[in-house]
Amino acid sequence: MRAAYSDVGLGSLADSEGFCSAVLLVDAVSGRAVVDTTWRDGQALLAARGATAARRLQAVSKGTVTVRGIERYRLDYRRWELE
Repeated sequence: MRAAYSDVGLGSLADSEGFCSAVLLVDAVSGRAVVDTTWRDGQALLAARGATAARRLQAVSKGTVTVRGIERYRLDYRRWELE
C-alpha cells in the first residue's frame, strides 16, 4: 500500500493555507489503508478541495488504489491542565 502512495506525495497540498498534517494508516494483513488529513478549520479544508482531489486522482489513476469513501469530521480540541 505504501508503494501505491510513494510517488504521489503531498506536493502543493502541504503548502495549502491551513494544512496541518497527513497520515497514512495501513493494515499490513489486508492491505487496506486510510489517509487522514487535518486542517486548521473547515474553510481551509474547503479551499483545498481541488488539491486533495488531484492527489486522489493521481493515486487512483495508477490503478493500485480504490477510493471507497470520503468522510469529513470535526475535531474539537480542548486543553485541560491537571494539578
